[in-house]
Amino acid sequence: MKKLIIVCSLIILFLPSSSFAQDYRQEYLEAGYDWILDNFLVNFTINNDATVDVQEVIKADFLTEKHGIYRYIPTKYRDSLGLNYDLYINLISLTDENGQSWNIAESRKRNPFYLKIGDADVTISGLQTYIINYKVDQSIRYFDDHDEFYWNVTGFDWDTDILSAKSRVVLPREFKPDEIKLNCYSGAFGSQEQKCNYSFVDNQTIEFVTTDLQRAGQDDFTIVVWMPKGMVYQPAGWDLVWLFVKNNWGFGIFVPIFLLMYLIWQKKGKDPKFDKTIIVQYTENAELSPIVADILLRDGDVGNKSISAEIVYLASHGYLKIQEILKEKSNKVKDYEFIQMKKPDDKLKKFQKILLQRIFSHGEDGKVVIGEDLVDTFYQDITKIKSEVRIYINKYYSTSPTWKFVFLIIGGLLMVPVFYAGYDLGRMDILIGLILSIIIVVGFGWFMAKKTSAGQEMAWQAAGLEQFIEVTDKDRAKFYEDKNIFEKALPYAMVFGLAKKWGKAFEGIYTKQPDWYSGASIATFNAASFADSIDSFAGSSSVGLGSVSGSGMSGGSSGGGGGGGGGGGW
Repeated sequence: MKKLIIVCSLIILFLPSSSFAQDYRQEYLEAGYDWILDNFLVNFTINNDATVDVQEVIKADFLTEKHGIYRYIPTKYRDSLGLNYDLYINLISLTDENGQSWNIAESRKRNPFYLKIGDADVTISGLQTYIINYKVDQSIRYFDDHDEFYWNVTGFDWDTDILSAKSRVVLPREFKPDEIKLNCYSGAFGSQEQKCNYSFVDNQTIEFVTTDLQRAGQDDFTIVVWMPKGMVYQPAGWDLVWLFVKNNWGFGIFVPIFLLMYLIWQKKGKDPKFDKTIIVQYTENAELSPIVADILLRDGDVGNKSISAEIVYLASHGYLKIQEILKEKSNKVKDYEFIQMKKPDDKLKKFQKILLQRIFSHGEDGKVVIGEDLVDTFYQDITKIKSEVRIYINKYYSTSPTWKFVFLIIGGLLMVPVFYAGYDLGRMDILIGLILSIIIVVGFGWFMAKKTSAGQEMAWQAAGLEQFIEVTDKDRAKFYEDKNIFEKALPYAMVFGLAKKWGKAFEGIYTKQPDWYSGASIATFNAASFADSIDSFAGSSSVGLGSVSGSGMSGGSSGGGGGGGGGGGW
């Protein structure tokens, strides 16, 4: 039956042209056309396996000498959810009406399927016939109550008019008229105009015909065949999963990224095995200052708040005194003053010595006021202090915590091109796959710092200290009252964000104001109010120590503003 339909179609196609057909050539020449699509016939045979055999019979009338035609069909589409599905088109043959093969000057199979037919060294004119046979896979759409063949027969992107277009569809089996639903559209792209009609040729074949001239670059011709479930094969299970993956491979971009980041983490970020259970404890360790404890527990960089805690730590060890400065006629703190009690000695680590030296280099007679002497100046010293801390902390890491921030920056920088690529390509799967990849890069980067065995030991001590501060209540506080542990652990409570809780635990128990802190705003000393003062100091000093105020235009000076730094020889 299929062969009979094709033969009949060809007979109709090559019947002598009407008087209109004989006259239109001159009219089109005068209108600036150099060729016309005289007839466009497409035969579809839908197979049981849901593939479709397609035969396009294109009759072209070249009004002037040309080399041939080109034909393209898009192969990538998006569904209502923005996900992709692909058509797979395989060329079977390309001949003229006599069965002679046409030359293919250029071709490609995917997005779009493309054929450039003809020879650059040969010109032709007059009526020419191009018979293109190809097979299409994944052109059937599946719904709950039916399956559907929905196909744009001609497309609208031709550079000439199509005088006549027809299509025939052969279904996999015979059908009853009430089993099938049909529709067609012919008009501008996106239009629901139905300047076309359809009819049953027999109990297995439907014919669609346009009833209006298709104008160049404006109109197309689309057909719809509604089929009952079971007429064609529908993929299920793993076949369906495979089709989804094949059509939306962009989702899988994150898989190699995950594997790569996992391998990097295994080599550079995974800490060596450490089986010691964390013990709630406080053990004095000169190596474990507040800054060091903060970095080891968080695998982060040096924060201004941890520098404030380090200053309190140095004060509690007798190197300086912290003095509150109150507002006039008020009990509110306006500022803080540091008073040097002794010079840095060999008991201190290098970054602690530099911290003390840089603070008091901005004052006179061993006295420094944060708001007057350190704001706008000390921020330049913090860079050097942080650098020395990183050098010191390196012995506890085989991969520096700095790598965490490198991967965070990489992830941030990738966001812009990722969204641009997703928008430009119009591929939801690629966009989501790239976003997941960025999350993976940032996620693994967050855990990229790798401690040495010594680093894990110190982090274990810091974790035990943090839990000790967190669980200590009034009963425990009474036990530790004679050991002066309140002052010793206070700087650590600051970096752990537990200063107020620590003070509350010792309220009414620890009643002696430390000699290294002069709190004029504390009328009657108690641990809770003292901890509040220390927390206020940490907040205000962490801002003041690293701030820059004023405008470089109206009150600037050499060395002010951003940037700066220096260098040296070695």
